[in-house]
Amino acid sequence: MDRIFLSNTIAAPLRAITNSEDTGDMLIKWIDQNITKRYTYIADIAVAYENLADATVYYTRAIRSQYYIYWRYMNVMMSSGVALSKSSYPQVKLRYEFPKTIKELSASKGDRSSSTEIAKLMQKRIHESIFTIKEHYIPMLKEMLKGSSEEEIEGFLESRYGLERKQIDYIMGKQVKR
Repeated sequence: MDRIFLSNTIAAPLRAITNSEDTGDMLIKWIDQNITKRYTYIADIAVAYENLADATVYYTRAIRSQYYIYWRYMNVMMSSGVALSKSSYPQVKLRYEFPKTIKELSASKGDRSSSTEIAKLMQKRIHESIFTIKEHYIPMLKEMLKGSSEEEIEGFLESRYGLERKQIDYIMGKQVKR
């Protein structure tokens, strides 16, 4: 990361990105999380984020079109583009942070797997996509069941969709111990 944020050349940050073992998406997340830790001027931060946004565009194009020549442009924008976006040498010596988005995804993994399990069971009866069930049906079901008693809810969800106790607790909004 220091080769990106502390360099004033094109070659050194590009070499650091090329020799890295991390994927382009992961490097973009790392750089995104740490731009404000290294750069202090608002104009420098804005230019760095613009270059990083361009890198994200190229990454997305490469993935969607399966035309990986775009990775060249992504690597240049996220390394040299961010490195040359500063007007003065950074003086801040804060530690680099792990990307928060990955921490948040890791923390919500249990909830996401619970909703996926419930959606798969409900899919047999509803005949909708798992995404639609997770986005629309489960929140609607949560709202509809707010005024009902636990016994009614449990009986209905068990008989209708074959849900287990921990899945019913998830729909009712109770904390499930894992």
